[in-house]
Amino acid sequence: PPSTPPAPVSDARSAKDALFAALEGCERGAKVDNRAAIEDAIVALEVVAPPASDMKTNTPGKWRLVYTSNSELVPLLFVGQLPYVEVLDIYQNIDVNESEGVAQVVNASALRGPLGTVKTCANATAKFVSDCRLDIAFSGASVALPEESEATATIPSALTPAVSPLYGAATAAADALSSALGGGAASGSAPELRLSIDQSANSPGNSTWLVNTFVDGEVRVSRGDGGGVFVLVREDEVEAEEDGTTTD
Repeated sequence: PPSTPPAPVSDARSAKDALFAALEGCERGAKVDNRAAIEDAIVALEVVAPPASDMKTNTPGKWRLVYTSNSELVPLLFVGQLPYVEVLDIYQNIDVNESEGVAQVVNASALRGPLGTVKTCANATAKFVSDCRLDIAFSGASVALPEESEATATIPSALTPAVSPLYGAATAAADALSSALGGGAASGSAPELRLSIDQSANSPGNSTWLVNTFVDGEVRVSRGDGGGVFVLVREDEVEAEEDGTTTD
């Protein structure tokens, strides 16, 4: 049945509180039985968005993902439902060069499993084409596996011989992904693998865009070209306050 339209909200604080309540227990979108209610709460927050120029001003910073419906990220979140596997925080850091109107974007995530922690990082350059829209071009990525000595120390000795083949498989997978992105074989070797990306205009998959539909000093909502929505909370508020600035 169609969801009930959200009740009117008087201000952004009420809308944010309603959204946080709807997101409780959803594990960033991996465990959702009330997706319609979440989407309604997101729309209600977008309705009371600040002026576009204020949203652009608030876009830079370190943002932690709390919910997404993005089809490319959801499989990663579901991995965290496996036994002995935990998806740690997923961050996006946006550093804007005001004079040039461009930003450096870093997407980072970490996955902790029986062999240790695997960290991924994707780097991109972004440009504001409006106060709300960012066009993003990826430039490279890296995968950091746990040191082999760390991995072998955390598992029974009978399983130790399996670690080296796993690292070989990870290198092969990184090579395949890097080649798919147009950058050729991955550079480096386990535990640190670096993927290069073909940045030519005709290379598919190396660019995307985001439209910020709500941004203030605490929460950011963005919608992507694949139809997914992202809800993030600011992580650098304390640092900003210590510098004597206000983020909300």
